[in-house]
Amino acid sequence: MTDVTFTPFRAGHLGYLVPQAGQRRDHAVLLGSGAAELLESPLALTAWHRSACLGMAGLLPVHPHRAVAWMLLSELAGPHMLTISRKVKRVAALSPWRRIEVTVDATFVEGQRFARLLGAKLETPEPMRAYGTDGEDQYMYALVRD
Repeated sequence: MTDVTFTPFRAGHLGYLVPQAGQRRDHAVLLGSGAAELLESPLALTAWHRSACLGMAGLLPVHPHRAVAWMLLSELAGPHMLTISRKVKRVAALSPWRRIEVTVDATFVEGQRFARLLGAKLETPEPMRAYGTDGEDQYMYALVRD
């Protein structure tokens, strides 16, 4: 059993995160945007192991039935992924949205694997071209409650 604690996400937590290689660009863009405070919400959490920041995730409402998920993880998160994935699944299941979308860089295999681990289904068999923060191609996954 890992001793992972979850706290409400605060923009300042980004300064404690050393992002995994596949998310360094997203982390830098978010830090540079000055808009990280917009991600703070009751459904945004930061994961910690002792004093190390493992990552953060949250849900952003789009419509009354739809939200977009976001997540940044550290290389240190690996041994704690079961705990983290269970928490993310629980938060998604308890959220008020019927549809939660997750986009993942087309070259980020670990991110695609994590989306599937959460139960998200691939909706774009071909990547969406120029969809990411730097114009990179991304796949769309979605969790949809029936």
